[in-house]
Amino acid sequence: RFYPAEAARATPEPPVAITSIVGSDGSIPLRVAEDGRIVLPYENDGLGFRIAVLDYSAPARNRYALKLEGRQAGWTELGYSNVGTLAQLPPGEYRLHVKGANGNGTWNHEGATLGIVVEPPVWGTPWFRLAISALVVVLAALGIAMRTSRLKSRNQLLVNFARHVESAREEERTNAARDVHDEIGQHLTVLNLQSYWLRNHPDASADDRSSRIEVMQGSISDALAAVKAVATRLRPIALDALSFGETATWYARDFERRTGIVCKARIGDRIPPLSDAEATALFRVLQEALANVARHSGAHAASIDVSTEGDWVVLTVADDGKGMEAAKADAPDAFGIIGMRERCAAFGGRLEVRSTPGCGTVVAASVPSRGRG
Repeated sequence: RFYPAEAARATPEPPVAITSIVGSDGSIPLRVAEDGRIVLPYENDGLGFRIAVLDYSAPARNRYALKLEGRQAGWTELGYSNVGTLAQLPPGEYRLHVKGANGNGTWNHEGATLGIVVEPPVWGTPWFRLAISALVVVLAALGIAMRTSRLKSRNQLLVNFARHVESAREEERTNAARDVHDEIGQHLTVLNLQSYWLRNHPDASADDRSSRIEVMQGSISDALAAVKAVATRLRPIALDALSFGETATWYARDFERRTGIVCKARIGDRIPPLSDAEATALFRVLQEALANVARHSGAHAASIDVSTEGDWVVLTVADDGKGMEAAKADAPDAFGIIGMRERCAAFGGRLEVRSTPGCGTVVAASVPSRGRG
């Protein structure tokens, strides 16, 4: 005997298919790749689809489930609804797996699958990354080339500046040697001749001996003056005995006497103290600036101002000459200006050159005072 209600019925697994694949709002057209996968753009809203269980004995009792591989670990039961949706998907590759069961509860676990590809943004594509990489390489190579070029230019500038400094030193040595030879040597020769005459004429009259001694005294005075002039050019003695403002006033008078260019010095009140090195650097700037006035400006008058701006001592040299174009002050061969800038920068200072053709030139050098802070 048997019980019909308990007898198992051989029911085949129902076929399952995915149908009606559209955008989530039903209006976005979907693109299908050659391998059958659905292609979604980067800015997508997901997609909608329908699942069909091809068993029509009791279609109202058919059940459905889905799983998005790559985003879900388990199955999502849809119950008796055969409509599914997927929210916005980030770039990547996915596989939609659906399965269904007929009214008797027989599941087709193989179900159906759908490949989905979400395109990356423009900046995430391989060709864009390759282009960016190539651009970075080109920019890096260009930067290295420009940096190398600047370093070479600066190195050449330093070489030229070093040559200029050495040439200036050699010129100063030559001038000093010439002065010693021509001036001091001449006076020593006179002294030698007069002393020789005195030694070989012990019976000479008092008037002759007196005149000879007077000549010798004049030669000694001239020799001392020549020695002082050479020493002053090499290292102004005024810097050791006077303040910087007093030294600038003395040099203005000396410059006017030597060149005929009217030069006035204005010294501010309460100039803070400067170290010996700072005073020497500013004095060399003053020398170079006035040398440029004498050589290049064609000026009739010049002025020297020493003032303070906070904790800074400011030296300003101005003239009424022909001036120059602003670009010439920054030219790589403007060694005089480069030297003045280097002297100021060595103490944390700065140099500014202002000039307009036909309107003269102003050179302003600033260094921090020793008593700042």
